[in-house]
This record gives sequence, structure tokens and C-alpha cells, in this order.
Amino acid sequence: MKHGGDWLDKHIEEFFATNQLNLIDNRIARDERIEDIKIALVQLLPTVKINIRPTVEDKFGYNLVVINNKRYFQTYEDVKDNYARDYQQAIVQHLTIGSTLINSLKELIIKKDLKERSLSLYH
Repeated sequence: MKHGGDWLDKHIEEFFATNQLNLIDNRIARDERIEDIKIALVQLLPTVKINIRPTVEDKFGYNLVVINNKRYFQTYEDVKDNYARDYQQAIVQHLTIGSTLINSLKELIIKKDLKERSLSLYH
């Protein structure tokens, strides 16, 4: 019998082989770690199509938005948090540098399902 998590991982891989994934760096201090996240995603999902974009484009693909973590804002209290932007119709999942990528991808699919009132992961 196949493990349920393996089936879910396979479905996520198939989903992002045919659906555009956008990686957006919304951190205040940008650095090369956005490229490291892209490399990790490709290792996790070899068939994934990833674009690194400066901003979320409304209704275009699935968006992983890298944000500053809570500790960053505790250290720099005068810094404005861009986390709560209104992305209108875009499907967005926020993550920090320490987030789990596979869970973030799963959340993007769930958000699509909720928006479309459908079930793709668990039907």
C-alpha cells in the first residue's frame, strides 16, 4: 500500500509541472537566497516551471511570496511590513526563508481549490 504523503507529493509535482509557479521576493533586504529557494524547488519538483518576478501579477499563475520573518520586524521596529498587501484575485502563499516548501505548494493548490470551489488534492 502506498503512503498517503507520497501520493500527495506526486500530485503536487504533477500540478506544478503544468501550472506556472511565480517566486516573488517581497523582503526588504533582498539577497541571493531567492535563487537558493528556486534551486530547492527544482530539486523538490524537477518538472516545475518557475519565474522569479518582482511583483505579483493579478490572476497569473501561483505565487510564492517570500516575506521577512517576525524576528526581522522585532529587530527593525521602524520597518513597514509588506505582508498584508491586497493581491485581489491572485493566488498567493507567503513564506519566510525558513518555511517548508512542500507545505507552501500544497497551500497554493488548496487556495486555488477554494477560489474555484473544487477539490484537486483530495477528491
